[in-house]
Amino acid sequence: MYSSTPIPIGDTTGQTLTTYPTMVPSTNGTTNTQYVDSKLNYNPGTGILSVNNLRYVNNGTATSHLPRSVQRYLDTPTTQAFTAYNRNQIADFNVTITPRSVRSKIFINVRWMGEFSNDNFVYNSMWGLTRNGSILGPAVNPGIRIWGIQTATQSYVTADNNSTPETVNFTFLDTPATTAPCTYAVTFLSYASITLYTNRTVGETDNNDYERGTSMISAIEVS
Repeated sequence: MYSSTPIPIGDTTGQTLTTYPTMVPSTNGTTNTQYVDSKLNYNPGTGILSVNNLRYVNNGTATSHLPRSVQRYLDTPTTQAFTAYNRNQIADFNVTITPRSVRSKIFINVRWMGEFSNDNFVYNSMWGLTRNGSILGPAVNPGIRIWGIQTATQSYVTADNNSTPETVNFTFLDTPATTAPCTYAVTFLSYASITLYTNRTVGETDNNDYERGTSMISAIEVS
């Protein structure tokens, strides 16, 4: 946004206006647009005319500014048991965002740090997302396979179920086509019954061989 001194504006008769016009609300589809600042700014170097503080008005009353985003940051070490072949949400690993428009896209970013109770099943499990309980990004013709969006990555070449953490990182761009609140939750599915140790290793000895970390999920309305 440019902040140079505004230039005079002429009306339709060619006369210079002594005051700047009030910009009235307009509509684009079902979204009302209101110009908060009635003064226009002009940058002579680029020839761009701009207006300050453009904002959206929802239903003509409530106002809020772009962009909209939300994040859940997990820093507490926890454990959670999972039963084989049962896709379940990871506790507290979710965020809720309310889109401004039915055309909005929501960018989800997931990062998990922790350790599996059995490293032999790191590559026999899948992580995913749900929106309000509905699975996002289903695999094509999975059959009896374990499926989801992403698998975990081992941080060490040798299996270690005590002091070597795993990690999960993935993103997803969703078009929920609603203006109702959307809760995005991280899910886990394995073909074996195991326990996930979040933000910690299985062993909790207080020395430099046993890591602790954090996990995060964020949602950003990008359009």
